[in-house]
Amino acid sequence: MKLKKGQVTVFIILALVIIFVIILLLINRGDLTSIFKFQSPIEKITECSQTALEEAIALVSTQGGALEPKNFFLYEDNKIDYICYTTENYKPCKMQKPILKSSIESELKEYVEPRIKQCIASVKEDFEKKGRTVTHKEPEISIELMPDNVILNTELNLQITEEDSTESYKNIKTSINSNLYEFSAIASSIVNDEVKLGDIETLSYMLANQPWLKLEKKKQSEGTKIYILTNRETEEHFWFATRSFAMPPAVIS
Repeated sequence: MKLKKGQVTVFIILALVIIFVIILLLINRGDLTSIFKFQSPIEKITECSQTALEEAIALVSTQGGALEPKNFFLYEDNKIDYICYTTENYKPCKMQKPILKSSIESELKEYVEPRIKQCIASVKEDFEKKGRTVTHKEPEISIELMPDNVILNTELNLQITEEDSTESYKNIKTSINSNLYEFSAIASSIVNDEVKLGDIETLSYMLANQPWLKLEKKKQSEGTKIYILTNRETEEHFWFATRSFAMPPAVIS
């Protein structure tokens, strides 16, 4: 009888411990894999690199490809940068970003670079506290828009030494699924047509391009047009502004 009571007590304690752990996980929304799985320095740097890149993409996508728009139109509380602009009426706009793809890549790099460097410094400090020697060169970060992807590459020649063994990593490459490449090409094409024709027809433009593309044009009273490009499947979007061959408010139909 005493043995059975002891077994019941052990089972009760174990059940309480399990319930307590489950409650902690629910409260903290913890992930069991992140708790019990060891993360290598590459995994840690890759994870924070992806987070920074996702944040940068989300930011530039609603601001005409700019981190901090300077020449912009305020639309639905978003500062949307002009890709092509003129202050004059009845005149074609002037390109503000002749090579939109390169401009977006530069903006993304400006956002992620300090965050990745801070992450690398944090990882270095963490592993040195564990008795390892960590060396790397000044990180060289590059970002390239590719079809359906944004590629981020960090070259740092990272070396981690513990006793007689050394791990070496020349660079860290990561990517995010995104249509920024396609959006930048379509936006550039729209602007080129605006310079020549003054306006575009959204329906014919969608038919001429990818079937996944949804194109919206929001005309504003002073001549600005807000374009919203959306992937119908993923709902990823890209917003930008133009002002070309603008007509005075009284003339706009």
